[in-house]
Amino acid sequence: MSRSDRGGKHTNSKGGASLTHLAAFGHQKPAAEFFRLATEHIGLAAGEIGFIDDVEANIEAARQFGWKAMQWTSGSKLRDAIAAFSHRQSE
Repeated sequence: MSRSDRGGKHTNSKGGASLTHLAAFGHQKPAAEFFRLATEHIGLAAGEIGFIDDVEANIEAARQFGWKAMQWTSGSKLRDAIAAFSHRQSE
């Protein structure tokens, strides 16, 4: 179960965070300012954030900012992304 606050940040029962109201930042992906503000809002180091998107430019921008990122395709599975993020974190 997750809880939401007014800022668009959700925290799940395991302490993870996700963003829901991205437009509130006033910047759009792939702008670096978007990733800076999102990182600040989430409250984690950039390297601790996993990001999934279907647009290659957004993935590259996230990686340049230090986020772990995966491009979503028609054959993608969420469990594979989670496993990839977990593997990268342990390296």
